[in-house]
This record gives sequence, structure tokens and C-alpha cells, in this order.
Amino acid sequence: MFVIPRRYAIKYFSHIQHNEEIEFYDSSRNSWKFRFFYCQSSKKFSFTKGWHKFVRAKSLSARDTIVFNLYEFKNGTNESCNTFVIDVVKNVEGLPMDLALNPDAVDVDVALTPVLLFGKQIGWTKTKSGNEV
Repeated sequence: MFVIPRRYAIKYFSHIQHNEEIEFYDSSRNSWKFRFFYCQSSKKFSFTKGWHKFVRAKSLSARDTIVFNLYEFKNGTNESCNTFVIDVVKNVEGLPMDLALNPDAVDVDVALTPVLLFGKQIGWTKTKSGNEV
């Protein structure tokens, strides 16, 4: 189970019925289906069914970052459509979450790329020559 922060669940999934299945796509265009569940007693939103399969398939471990995106677009008949996208940024050892953009503190051969969750920066990842290290 993956608990979704309440403010994001309300902002991005308010149009989805509780206990409905949501389809996401990863960067490899694989489809992932998760059950969007709201627990009345604890007042928590979560992804349940399908989440464990995603965790195993992506070999997730502590401090890995899950990135969610919502793409909104108009189809051929000018109707609004949404596509949910999910991806994983593997943990980069030794890179603090609150790293300030201080050029003196960063190796010149390593670029820092912000990691975003619903448009908010939640961490950093290192890249070298455009490839993750």
C-alpha cells in the first residue's frame, strides 16, 4: 500500500471515485493499474491493489523517489483527457535532500537535476553527461 498525502489526493484525484482503479504509464509505456482507496476511519487515501507488483517490478528500495505526473490534453474532438504517468528516480547515495544550489559544493562533472512530485521539488538526482550515475 502507498499512502497519498491528503492534499495531493484531493487536488489530483478528486474526480476519481474511491475504490476505483487508476491506470498509470511509466517512461517505458508500461501500464500500471492501482486501486485508489479511501479509508473512512483513518481518513487516508492510498493505492492498494497493484502497488506491490509495481514495487517488485521496479525493485524499489528505501529513499527511492516516485514521481507522478498528470498530463492534460485535448483529443481530436476537443474533449479534455488526462493521462497519469509514474516513474522512479533511484536513490543517489550521499546527495542530501536539502542541497542548496551552491556551485562551490558541486563537482563540475556532475549536474544536479531537481526531482519533482506534483510540481513541487522534493529532492535532487545527479547526472553526468546526461546519464544517471
